Amino acid sequence: MAEGMAHRPVLLAEVLEGLVIRPAGRYVDATFGRGGHARAILERLGPEGSLLAFDKDPEAVAEARASLGGDARFTIERGSFAMLQSVVESRGWAGGIDGILLDLGVSSPQLDNPERGFSFLRDGPLDMRMDPEAGESAAEWLAHVDEAALVRVLRDYGEERYAKRIARAILRAREELPLRTTGRLAEVVAAANPAWEKNKHPATRAFQAIRIQVNGELEALEQCLEQALEVLARGGRLCVISFHSLEDRMVKRFIRTHSQDTRYPPGLPVPAHLLQPRLRAVVLPAMLDHMTKGDMPNEKQLRTIAAASLDEQREVWKRHKPSKADPQVAWYNVANGLEKTRMYAKDASFDDELAKAYGIAWVEDLFASADEDSRYTTDVEAFLGAQQEWMANHLPKRGVIVEADTWGRAKLPPKAEQVYGRPGKSDHAAMYLDREGKVQTVHY
Repeated sequence: MAEGMAHRPVLLAEVLEGLVIRPAGRYVDATFGRGGHARAILERLGPEGSLLAFDKDPEAVAEARASLGGDARFTIERGSFAMLQSVVESRGWAGGIDGILLDLGVSSPQLDNPERGFSFLRDGPLDMRMDPEAGESAAEWLAHVDEAALVRVLRDYGEERYAKRIARAILRAREELPLRTTGRLAEVVAAANPAWEKNKHPATRAFQAIRIQVNGELEALEQCLEQALEVLARGGRLCVISFHSLEDRMVKRFIRTHSQDTRYPPGLPVPAHLLQPRLRAVVLPAMLDHMTKGDMPNEKQLRTIAAASLDEQREVWKRHKPSKADPQVAWYNVANGLEKTRMYAKDASFDDELAKAYGIAWVEDLFASADEDSRYTTDVEAFLGAQQEWMANHLPKRGVIVEADTWGRAKLPPKAEQVYGRPGKSDHAAMYLDREGKVQTVHY
């Protein structure tokens, strides 16, 4: 099996859900890697759709052109995602991108290849460049960096509390012999590091810091995020996968900043229809701001929060936001307060006759817009029961009813693989209820 086809992309279902891919849309995979996300996006695009990819790694670009070069909908640019705006504008797509994906960090093929110099577990040349043909390698940078700069990099990019001690050990070691291999650097750092996290290598934070410095990763991310605002279409989606707290905080603060209308002073009561934020977050900006301090909900709680409307989040946050006396948020209470208590008629597949059979009496939401069906019921159990009966009565010949997992995805039978795009004659259908209680169908 080809390397690209064997690659399993992280959070694939969440990415596809977040991008809300339109068959004729224009999308950007700003970190191609080995193409797992890109292939899944292409499977959902129609013949009029387009996918533009970026990657600094020449091996990744070669893989993309070899495996996807024959697809007219696909193009890849070799270079940093900091080129995003200039490349998009050169194609005449500015303001017309429907979705952008950033999967930050090092790809597994880069870590697995000792010749690339990213891993402290396998000895190899001390390189660490995403593009080995551009810029200084880690060995070259360490050969001339002074103590103050090295301490700053280890502290700021690696969040290494023993930054000064480790920096001095690195400088002493290079005086004895140039640092040219990952194995020797890892040994020097491990010997100088008096304490580190359980189940982590003592050189983890130092290697991360030096890699970020060599590749200018945070500067490129900052540029790309700002450029995303200029190229996204109205209603376009920005999906970012981050793996360490530096990137995570940067992304959250960016979203928080641009989810507010900065034309008005903080705290000024402004009607919602007058606000013009550049981004619409799925999590309340005040919650995002608190999360950047390290107090995070767990995975299930975060999904419950994100599934609620911003107005619902705002009301719950007023009751559970932190205070000086209690700076930690009880995320369980926040998520519990946002659990769905209303099921709407517009989401029902069943008719009035089945609603009556289940004793469902619709109530009008008097504060909703007059031009939409705002009827709802608080009898969640009856609503879901009616949906289940409707699915049983409308199940396709080769169909099954399945449950949804904690992510809201269909739990398919063992060894089943979901089919994206038009299903074939031999494919099966699976019906399930999503987090909103709506009937959904997938094929496998």
